[in-house]
Amino acid sequence: MDVDPAAVKTVRDKAFVIFDEALGFPGNLPGILDVLPPDRRRQQLEQAASFFNNLADIIDKVSSVVC
Repeated sequence: MDVDPAAVKTVRDKAFVIFDEALGFPGNLPGILDVLPPDRRRQQLEQAASFFNNLADIIDKVSSVVC
């Protein structure tokens, strides 16, 4: 199965934009950290880290198929 390298680049670029935006959440919302208890924040960060680790693995596998 051939995959267009331009399509892979587009998906990778969009994934990194989403990654960049998500890293700031919820800290990028003014006042939200005052409302969230610390344990909830840690849980959210751990879930985000797990998601992005999985996303990085997927991107790595797609790029290894294309390249």
